[in-house]
Amino acid sequence: MSAGANQTGYVPADGVNTEHVEYYFAGGYVCPMDPGAELPISRVYDLVGEYVQTGERPAGVEWVELPA
Repeated sequence: MSAGANQTGYVPADGVNTEHVEYYFAGGYVCPMDPGAELPISRVYDLVGEYVQTGERPAGVEWVELPA
């Protein structure tokens, strides 16, 4: 997700989307996603499982800075 005005944004190094994507939630709220922010759902399930087991941020994600 996009970072605030004075914040550095990060996405997974192996993110799969190559362009900006917008998702719409109930009530019409828009959630823009930066290129590289999406992961396949099977990978998300694995990472959530790791978090549930350890209570720590999953170690299996390499983060890269969003281009300025």
